[in-house]
Amino acid sequence: MFAFICKRSYCVVVVVTRAATRYALLTQGSQRRLLAALNMTTLLLIAAFWLPIMPFGTTTYPAVARILARPSVATTYLAGKRILFVQNTTSLPHILGMLAVSGEYSVVMPNLYGNATASLAYPTLLGLTTTVTDARVYGGFLESILPSLQVAEVADVASENDVPLAPGVVAETSAILGPPVFSSLPDVAIWKVPATIKTDLLTYPLDVLYTAVSRFVRLFPQQPLTVSDLIGQGLLPASFAPVIANPDPHQTAYRAWIGQQAPDTVTFSLSTNELGAWAMAEKYESRALTVGYGPELADAHAPPLPAHIEMGSAFEYLTVTFSLQAMLSA
Repeated sequence: MFAFICKRSYCVVVVVTRAATRYALLTQGSQRRLLAALNMTTLLLIAAFWLPIMPFGTTTYPAVARILARPSVATTYLAGKRILFVQNTTSLPHILGMLAVSGEYSVVMPNLYGNATASLAYPTLLGLTTTVTDARVYGGFLESILPSLQVAEVADVASENDVPLAPGVVAETSAILGPPVFSSLPDVAIWKVPATIKTDLLTYPLDVLYTAVSRFVRLFPQQPLTVSDLIGQGLLPASFAPVIANPDPHQTAYRAWIGQQAPDTVTFSLSTNELGAWAMAEKYESRALTVGYGPELADAHAPPLPAHIEMGSAFEYLTVTFSLQAMLSA
């Protein structure tokens, strides 16, 4: 199949070149010379930029491509399906390449890789399928977006250079959706989305942060609250440390912020969508001073959470503020 794809691509170049040459021969005078020059320039550009990267019949394809290209896999799990691939947007060429090799162009990806506006709808989930990810945080984000995406399947594939799937992420996805309908670990796993999706992890990110901060303010009442101290004292999992250096000592991974906007309060801001915001607000509103939901990080003036929220996939920030005294007595 791969050899056929390669040969077909070369044949297209030959046919187009011959057609352009034939057209040039049918023209007269200076126009013929111009077309011949353009034709030669095109060939030189192809030789310089396209041929060196064009795969040959002997090219070794990534394991994922070879797996997805199997007719039994492509026809059963890809053809005409609406699938959520849980990689980040930088994996667009890799994912599209795998689908191209499989020969299935009817796959619909609701996360619209390459579309910046659509990608911002759930940036917190995409790219979390790594070995350093807190799998339960990933599970909470997955539970929050699936009801609005209306996908038939969720797929996780090995990233570039055949980096294998993270076992914790695979296990958490299976705990939410059931066993994979197709599995070729450590390279590919595909799950069917059930009619009813679990919601037990929707509040998990705030649960972890709230518990860690409650313990910290009781143990170290005079010490400034920072993410590095929470992790250093063993109160917060190391996976919450920012992946890249961040000058804000209150910023965690997973687009979350914790800090004291006033001496007698503690504020949490978490990136989530309406479904996740509703679940966390419902659980913590009786203990909180204020609960807001809006586009700004740690915005004390974010609009209040309405009594009824229409589920969607757009991510904004849930901001919850507690009194320090309530945290000390929690």
